[in-house]
Amino acid sequence: SEADKDVETQQPSAVDESNSTQANGDSINYWVIGASSTKHNQSAFDPNAPTVLFSHGSGRTLAAAFRLQRYAFFASLGMNVVTYDYAGYGKSTLGPNSKLGDEAVLHSFAAVYALATSQTNGA
Repeated sequence: SEADKDVETQQPSAVDESNSTQANGDSINYWVIGASSTKHNQSAFDPNAPTVLFSHGSGRTLAAAFRLQRYAFFASLGMNVVTYDYAGYGKSTLGPNSKLGDEAVLHSFAAVYALATSQTNGA
């Protein structure tokens, strides 16, 4: 329903949650969902499978209920999913010299992109 789209939910059990602290002090919270994971059963990250780097829009966090359905869809197609909250949103925090805005979004994306590509075999 439309009301369900606005609900922030708990992390599904099929998610591996981590944080990455950047040189500028930003801490980026991200989730890794292995290919073929379901809501309750996690599959390991497959370095040979394609990987979707899911950058959600503004508003809400990576844990919004309607986003979980999207992650599950990609995983069901045999793709790994890496998703994150931009610095300053959700569990991600801004460093002492950072400000909310385009630069923080770009730094967040670059950090998670580097993490994701370091785990794949070019997929």
